[in-house]
Amino acid sequence: MIGELLIVSLDAITLALPATAVVEVTRAVAITLVPGCPESVEGMVNVRGKACPVYDLRRRFDLPGRPVDRDEHMVVVAVGDRGWAVVRVSRVQELRKIELDLVAHATRSTDPVIAGLVQLADGLLVICELAAFLTDLETARTAQAIAASQAGL
Repeated sequence: MIGELLIVSLDAITLALPATAVVEVTRAVAITLVPGCPESVEGMVNVRGKACPVYDLRRRFDLPGRPVDRDEHMVVVAVGDRGWAVVRVSRVQELRKIELDLVAHATRSTDPVIAGLVQLADGLLVICELAAFLTDLETARTAQAIAASQAGL
């Protein structure tokens, strides 16, 4: 069986996001800081009238933080019953079909955000499980912080 993955780069790291979770890809925009969010959330952005948390993948992969650059991309993803979230990446590269057998035999990581690692002819691919990015408690804390910040507007 073949699955589709959106291949993105985060500085020198190549990541894959399940294409079925991708809502849209946009150019990066300014992120609104939200007091009270966990460190793994950069802040929020407005996507079609919805306040969406922006996941900080750089922190998750021990990369130095950096300000938003207009040449970067933001990937809006559906995260299960939690709604939409946004991932800021250096660049969206391509939509790629991958044999799921390769993923099934991938090395599993102790980090729940990493669903698997697949060695392809053109390099190592880190497949992300975005629903695992925040714990339920962090998700609730983020939602409360965003709601509080919007109430103050």
